[in-house]
Amino acid sequence: MRLYLPQDGLFSITPEERSFEVTNSTPISMFLPARAGMGRCALALNNYLVTLHNDFIGRCKSLLNDESSSPEILLANVTKAHLVAYDPDKDFLPMIFAHCHYSLKVGEETTIDFNWKCLERQVVDRFIRRRPRLSSLIELFVSSEDICDGEVFKALKQKIPQVELPRVVQHQILSELNQLTDVCDVLKSLHIAIGFLSSAGGDPFMSVHDYLHSGLKMTTRNGLKSGKAEQFCQLQHIISLWLLLSLERARVLLQRNQDPFDDVSDTVKSKLDTKQKFTLNGGLQKLNVDHFVRELLEYILLYLKNAPEDQLHWPLAEYVNTKLYEKECDEIEGLEEYIPDEIQVQHAVKAWKVACKKSEDYSSRMQP
Repeated sequence: MRLYLPQDGLFSITPEERSFEVTNSTPISMFLPARAGMGRCALALNNYLVTLHNDFIGRCKSLLNDESSSPEILLANVTKAHLVAYDPDKDFLPMIFAHCHYSLKVGEETTIDFNWKCLERQVVDRFIRRRPRLSSLIELFVSSEDICDGEVFKALKQKIPQVELPRVVQHQILSELNQLTDVCDVLKSLHIAIGFLSSAGGDPFMSVHDYLHSGLKMTTRNGLKSGKAEQFCQLQHIISLWLLLSLERARVLLQRNQDPFDDVSDTVKSKLDTKQKFTLNGGLQKLNVDHFVRELLEYILLYLKNAPEDQLHWPLAEYVNTKLYEKECDEIEGLEEYIPDEIQVQHAVKAWKVACKKSEDYSSRMQP
């Protein structure tokens, strides 16, 4: 079917993908519908076949002057009985033979006459009539490394309204997860859970612990590794927990002179010159720097991994406040006043590192 798939539009594939030969070594991702990568082939094929089926049903109803409305069924619930499908040898040929008449005259060849009207009626009744239209909506596969994506988190928030963990609980969880390996292990489990919840939803008041082990059947080794998190965290807290641990992971890696953003595009890692660093440090002294660090980290991880070219030269302060507005959260007071326009989205990672260091300096001075 690949030669029939469209090369333009929402469900198109490239000429290279159309010519791709399927062998035993072809990645399985080619058969898992997705909006990116090889999964585009399966998505395009699904959409093409659904469209073909629906157009055929519509055309037949028009020819038969059938004005009744066709039922619609979700693609996930489709069985063979819903489709215009038949086996030529087992289904079609016996029907043809049942509606043909043989006649033999002396000295002449055998002639065959078909009862076309009866054959047509039986074909329509058996294979076409009452067939439903198919909904082209299909559950898409998401690669685990792509779960940290703004659209996935947006879908999750629509299905399960999210609330922030109390600060006291956050501190208690971090005190129990004092190893970087534990933080990373819990983040992996949360990534998997978020991927499922963004599609299926869930009870906001169900504990994350129960969801991981009862719902997803994870082993105890893949749990939250924090008694406080197991006791307190519900599905309505899962994004807050993810952000808390992502921030802790990034802080620890930065302290170890490692890159917390190794999977983020270099386009948002542009260096700050000496004057920009000085101006940024001065502005951060007048802001709630912890709030800035937390929000900017979220936007780097969710939206700026592959930032579009037209956003790179936006003022970073304006970008952060715009995202806060989209989340229906209060802007960071004084952000656009104290962070100059020359600090842009392309400097996001470097600006975060400067702000993170400033935050840690404040914390160390506050400690007795």
